This record gives sequence, structure tokens and C-alpha cells, in this order.
Amino acid sequence: MIRLSVYYVTKNEEARLPLSLKQALRVADEIVVVDSGSTDRTEEIAVSCGARFIRHQWVSIGHQVSFAEQCCTNRWVLRLDADEVLSDELVEEILELKKNPDYSGYRIRIGEVFPGVPKPKRWVKHFKLIRLYDRDKMRMSGRFGP
Repeated sequence: MIRLSVYYVTKNEEARLPLSLKQALRVADEIVVVDSGSTDRTEEIAVSCGARFIRHQWVSIGHQVSFAEQCCTNRWVLRLDADEVLSDELVEEILELKKNPDYSGYRIRIGEVFPGVPKPKRWVKHFKLIRLYDRDKMRMSGRFGP
């Protein structure tokens, strides 16, 4: 069975992080939160869930994502945003994939959810992004600014 690191890039995410972490804990062997200067309870929430909390100065999303990925200790990683919550069905799929992954990376279907709405509606815009992957085979990239 593979070991999985889940990583986040955050800033002032106390309102959204708890629910995301609750589900991530079901699949994660490690959680890494890279934060760029939160002034709310983001650190307290992350640490209370057993996450490793690391402060890192913001340059760009590409830099933060790359840094966070490098902070993970496991070969397999899952990138989540604080406002992304794994569904129960996706948790089960990831747990099954951890037994013997067939591919080097997996796309995750992400649906837009608006404030006050508990889960995506069928008609909202969905994205399919590679978020679960083997770091020995691929790396996350982003737009690297100045």
C-alpha cells in the first residue's frame, strides 16, 4: 500500500479548512500546510488535526505549490485547496487506489460550490485536474511570477 501526503497552500483559511481536513485525514498518512502569513486560526486548526504547518513567504502560486510539494515526505501526494472537500465516494476511491495504483497520476473532478451550499449542484461548472500523483513521475507546476 502506498503512503500518501496531502498538501495545502493557505492564507487565512480558518473558515474553510476544518471540513477539508476532516475528509483529508481519512486518506492521508501525512498532511502538510504551507501558509503565507495567516492572521486567523489557520495554524491552530491545521496543527490540531496533526498537520505539519510551515510558514513560507508568498511569491506566486507556482512557487507555493512547488515548495509545498517538496515538503511532503511521501512519494504519492494529493494537492487540495482549503475550500475543496473530498466526497465520501472519492475518499473510498482514493483508499482503493492506495492499495495498488495503476497510473502515475489521477484527475479529480472538482465542482464549484457557492457559499452556503453544502455540495456542488449537477449543473455547476466542473474541472478535472490532476491532483493525486506520484512525485517520481510528475511535478505540479504553476505560473511562476517575479
